[in-house]
Amino acid sequence: MELTRNQWLTAILTVAAAVAVFSSAFPLFVNNPFHVQGERELQLALWTVRQQVWIEYILGGTALVALRLLWRGAARRGLMPATVIIAAIGLNHVDIYSLLFHRMDRPEFDDAAQSGLAKQAKVLGVRVNGAARAYPVLPLAYHHVVNDRLGGVPLAATW
Repeated sequence: MELTRNQWLTAILTVAAAVAVFSSAFPLFVNNPFHVQGERELQLALWTVRQQVWIEYILGGTALVALRLLWRGAARRGLMPATVIIAAIGLNHVDIYSLLFHRMDRPEFDDAAQSGLAKQAKVLGVRVNGAARAYPVLPLAYHHVVNDRLGGVPLAATW
């Protein structure tokens, strides 16, 4: 069975939409701090992030050309959602990581005995000019940066 021009263009749009979703979602999934990351998936996520601009331009251009060639019947055949997905992801230059992670500028601390932290909880410990703090890793995994002052010195705790 031979595919028609419209079937080819529809297939190209569908694959482009799948690649667009994958190239945006996969690095987010791998970067999830509550997920164990393997070396291969970290390498693929890093490669994807580094190539993201080119991926966006290629997918965006592909979507625009395919949509132009299919314009008359695109909405009728349900291709508009695929094109919107590609356009939203492929031509979008929003730093999604800055939207996901919110630095903590005014942390509040409890005494160790009253903190409610499990005894096996991991913390980043800091001592400056005789003052000490422990930053629990779990909240740091979400916030990524805690801006603080300790012993009269500004510091940024990060994980």
